[in-house]
Amino acid sequence: IVQGRLDSWAERLGEERLGDLRGFLEDQDEELGLNSPESWVKVALYARNKGWIYRGALGTRIEFDWDACELGWKRIHYCTVVGDVDSVTEELACGQDVEEQDCAGWTPLHYSVLKGRMDLAPVLIAGGAQVGTGDVLGWTVLHLAACHGHLECLREILERGGGLGDVKSDGATPLHCASKHGRLSCLRELLDWGANANEKTEDGATPLHLACMNGHVDCVRELLERGGSINEKEDSGASPLHCACKGGHLDCVRELLDRGGGVSER
Repeated sequence: IVQGRLDSWAERLGEERLGDLRGFLEDQDEELGLNSPESWVKVALYARNKGWIYRGALGTRIEFDWDACELGWKRIHYCTVVGDVDSVTEELACGQDVEEQDCAGWTPLHYSVLKGRMDLAPVLIAGGAQVGTGDVLGWTVLHLAACHGHLECLREILERGGGLGDVKSDGATPLHCASKHGRLSCLRELLDWGANANEKTEDGATPLHLACMNGHVDCVRELLERGGSINEKEDSGASPLHCACKGGHLDCVRELLDRGGGVSER
């Protein structure tokens, strides 16, 4: 690899972008060594639009050393991240293990769902990707779809057998994720499929606790209308009303009070 060509290409990104990248890589105890596989991966993960890093690599004729990738990526992971459907299809045709997990336990399907790529997820699933595979913290693709509000991906996963009761290491289900992040459409879909509105995490939080804690009043209303227990307690003794008050979410407090949330609770 010719470092001069890499430096020249990097400079064309502009000082502002380079500053962002330097800061990102410094956080990872790395310098801006754009000739290393590790840095290319980190920069690709940092950029919301992965296309520029892919084109840059092609333009400098870089050959990614998959065996040296500190994140444990194979080529199919990279092709998924940059949204290269044709290359993903080729990888599958060549026998690449679609269930290959990186160091975090993520499969290519995790990355496709993270970005809401409905052009990639069905290809990977048709190639044998399992919707129930969890990463090292128990995150399945259904958790990711719910967390990021990717409704079409969520429906695809459910239709392919995704588990409503999948739990992360903290005991959170996909419904907890949708509630915490205010993904109302995904929350409704999960409830329509039969998700338990009163499922508890390891510390006793229900989806309603998380919606109140984060101020998502639309989710609070939906959960209450669909059977969420208004006075359920966490292991700490906190009710949804406690959570809403602690977060300073007045609209959630009012909603709970209007529906009979106990004001005398301690």
